Amino acid sequence: SSETAKSDFMQRVAMQEKEERVESDYLNLHEFDHKGRSFLYYTTSGDYIKKCVETHSNQSTFTSHRDKNGDSALLYHAKKARWDVINTLQQLPGVTLDDENRLGSSILHQLARSHVKTPVPDNSFPEEKRIILNQILGQHDKLLSSADICQQTALHVAALSGNQAMVQFMCE
Repeated sequence: SSETAKSDFMQRVAMQEKEERVESDYLNLHEFDHKGRSFLYYTTSGDYIKKCVETHSNQSTFTSHRDKNGDSALLYHAKKARWDVINTLQQLPGVTLDDENRLGSSILHQLARSHVKTPVPDNSFPEEKRIILNQILGQHDKLLSSADICQQTALHVAALSGNQAMVQFMCE
């Protein structure tokens, strides 16, 4: 069944990450699960991704792969608010920061939707998140005004999602 295959795939990813195994005969960067996602979508460690890319430098094109929803690994991790992984991925060859999925959602749209539901005392981002967002916007400032398929900008999405920290950041 597809659920069993997904479970097996995710267990292998977790084991590889835990053991930090990146030998070329063990890690296949082009192995995908039933949703078209490689290990890069499921790993939660930016350091592990760096190590894998360094080991497999001739396979850097895997970073631009899309799953069945049209999400790249960068967009997928933005949706999950994995800031460490986002920071690592944005520095890799083949990663496009102004990337959009099939619904026209950019990295800012995904981050706007993905905030933690607990309130932030001063409704602001920690400095490391500000740095990442400033790097992204420094290269692609048009992301602030780009609309998705529903004609919503990331600011609209952040406001609708109740992401006060992101709204405040984008209005500064």
